[in-house]
Amino acid sequence: MKALCRVDNEGSYSNITLNAILSEYSVSNEDKALCSKIFYTTLDRKITIDYILSKFINKGFNKIKPFTLNVLRSAVCQIRFMDKIPDSAAVNEAVKLIKSSKESFNSGFVNGVLRNILRSELSLPEGNDIKSLSVRFSCPDEIVFSLTRDYCAENTEKFLQNSLLPPPTYIRVNTHKTDPDSLITAFSAKGIKAEITGLDGCLRVSGYSAIDELPEFKNGLFFVQDISCQTAVSMLSVKKGDRVLDLCSAPGGKAFSAYLSAP
Repeated sequence: MKALCRVDNEGSYSNITLNAILSEYSVSNEDKALCSKIFYTTLDRKITIDYILSKFINKGFNKIKPFTLNVLRSAVCQIRFMDKIPDSAAVNEAVKLIKSSKESFNSGFVNGVLRNILRSELSLPEGNDIKSLSVRFSCPDEIVFSLTRDYCAENTEKFLQNSLLPPPTYIRVNTHKTDPDSLITAFSAKGIKAEITGLDGCLRVSGYSAIDELPEFKNGLFFVQDISCQTAVSMLSVKKGDRVLDLCSAPGGKAFSAYLSAP
């Protein structure tokens, strides 16, 4: 909840904020994965979640304490978008969280709102107008307008549907320390699936809980990098001795990929 409040109230970067807060606590990888799932899904579906809450809260959101509001958001996230968490558990945990905070006076309010949501059969707007698409797919009106103007409503809806799918994880093998086959073998021994892609040194991985906790990551045998970034680097066809200037380098993953790809 602390991470959600920082992102919402201070404009903090989500990944940096979450990683910093999780590092403060001694929790299992499974608990970290669950916290991350709730955190990112709440942010990803915020527009939809706020639409749902607005139907059960008479006063404006600006009159609700930030911590209470984010507790409500995370609970609705679990109720509507996470099948593995029982609805009753999501409500009970939200109430416990409020009761143990400085905003304990809002416990009855939180319990009432969430119970009303559970009893309702609220459906999301089904139209393909800008507002309906915005609410259904948690995309700002301005972006929906731009997409529909350029690609029509039907294509925009398909695009927005795909945008909510969990992205695959790709890694770049540090070929100065290991090779793809060796890394695939090491991952397989841990129950992690790694697949070769059409790009040299690029693997698609799945089945991990905390990729940054793997010894192969800590020892610099690979780093996480989306396939789009790796594709851009591969198209440069960098050769040994070439001078490459990255005009937007932070933290320098593509520059390092260019270094690795030079024969």
